[in-house]
Amino acid sequence: MAGRPEPSRGLAEIADIVTPFAVRAAATLRLADHIAAGRTRLPDLAEAAGADPQALSRLLRFLTCRDIFAEPAPGTYALTDLAEELLSDHPANLRQWLDADEVAGRLDATFPHLVDAVRSGTSVYAKVHGAPFWEDLGASPDRTASFDRLMAQVSQSTQGIGTAYDWSGVRHVIDVGGGTGALLREILAAHPHLRGTVADQAGSVTEARRHLAAHGLDGKADAVVCDMFDSLPPGGDAYLLSRVLAKKPG
Repeated sequence: MAGRPEPSRGLAEIADIVTPFAVRAAATLRLADHIAAGRTRLPDLAEAAGADPQALSRLLRFLTCRDIFAEPAPGTYALTDLAEELLSDHPANLRQWLDADEVAGRLDATFPHLVDAVRSGTSVYAKVHGAPFWEDLGASPDRTASFDRLMAQVSQSTQGIGTAYDWSGVRHVIDVGGGTGALLREILAAHPHLRGTVADQAGSVTEARRHLAAHGLDGKADAVVCDMFDSLPPGGDAYLLSRVLAKKPG
């Protein structure tokens, strides 16, 4: 009788759920930052991370086996090339996207309920966090600030829009869900004839006004409170939507 065939190694690795969450735990605990700051021994690292030493030891043992961290001596840890990407000051800004305490992490936490979403055809965000995404975001200044930081990072990857599009026929551009106004600022800098408006939730509007003023755009740009699911500010020649299209919750 033939034995049971072994599962495909490739599929098993793709389906692995432990490694993604272990990496997110390391990002949330800022392990790479603490190691880079000299907290390389387990007791010091656990104290800096606010973690249980035994549990942290097991996490690091797993991540070391995955070549994400290194253990050059027993109980002493070092960064690998992969771990350096978890540094808060790394140009890729990956750590913030993997941090379970940030907005991106709250979104990631819904994926274990993907089957429920597929079966029902509805969002499971409220099932996990107690409120739909936009309501949950607006209820917390910290989450609003986290979302704005993430959107500011996204805007850095879309700066080419300032030169890729012909803005000569536009006078007033409205950035819907524009967060801090970072993308709008880049567009206005490239096209001095433009004026702009950030339309977003109240918490984001406060930060956008501060950001735009800090870059000398008081007279050229403003920010207004807007629920993009209900209505948009009038008077725009162009409406910019970057990473904000979503089904209205509820």
